[in-house]
Amino acid sequence: MKLPRKRKIFENLPINYIDLNSILNAGKVRRADKFHSYIQLIYPEEVQFVFLIEGEFYLAVKHTDQFSPIPYEYVEKRKKSSERGFCSFYEIDSNLAKLLTTALPVKPDHSFDMEEDAFTFDGNTGIMLVNYSIEHGIYYIKKGHLAYGYLQEEKAQGEIKTQELFTGNTIHSINYYIREPVMQKIVTPHIRKLMTGLLSNLINGYIEKAGIVKVESYLSSSKEAAEKKYPFFHNVILNRTNIIDNALADEETYVKGYAEWVKRFITHFYKIVPHEQNNKILAKAIYDYRFVLEKIKFISYLKDNE
Repeated sequence: MKLPRKRKIFENLPINYIDLNSILNAGKVRRADKFHSYIQLIYPEEVQFVFLIEGEFYLAVKHTDQFSPIPYEYVEKRKKSSERGFCSFYEIDSNLAKLLTTALPVKPDHSFDMEEDAFTFDGNTGIMLVNYSIEHGIYYIKKGHLAYGYLQEEKAQGEIKTQELFTGNTIHSINYYIREPVMQKIVTPHIRKLMTGLLSNLINGYIEKAGIVKVESYLSSSKEAAEKKYPFFHNVILNRTNIIDNALADEETYVKGYAEWVKRFITHFYKIVPHEQNNKILAKAIYDYRFVLEKIKFISYLKDNE
């Protein structure tokens, strides 16, 4: 499978030769590596795409029968367990980055098999992911008119040129997404580790005051309550007081969700732990992360939820 790209950096290298973390950390070290790109990892049974925005991890998806989002931890685990596979690295421009990262993580609003279905443009604004067999093109539609599109290393601008690119090869299927391309900030492994570390600190603090039985019960019930408002918690697994977080969400929603969970968790202890001690446990849990938590607005969200 091939997605559009702007420039090949390297292509089809054996997977065991590649240090993914070095590629992902390069943008933090060198200004020259702060560009939009994706890494393609090809395995016998699936293909993965890891998107970097300005050189830093943004989103990962896999493709078997369809595209679906995956956490970066899954990418690392799959690579470590694989003896076979190939890796490619491509630069992309900002509009292509928006189209791909908006469409690939979600289910299409409509799918068309061109052997069975007829496709016509409607008046919507959206994104088309077009399957030309192995190659895929992606196009932006503005109020029913083709605005621009990409196919391999080609880019077309304007309705006529984009129409020529769109119809230039045999189309097998089309996925249609009725949404504007937007570059949302996706939660990173670093933020997930931050949130689970904060909760672990709270858990340890309350075990000393209330015992593990109450802590396990309150942790579970508060998560269930938060999950009704923030469905991404479905991918956060509790094993007693151990938290396994493989959630995918935009960063703002994710941080707000954890603020909701923490608030509900702490509320359970108001009747059995003095208010002053509650404040001390929370302050101690936050202390090591306080500057980052302030930056990502967790403290503000926690206060708003009170």
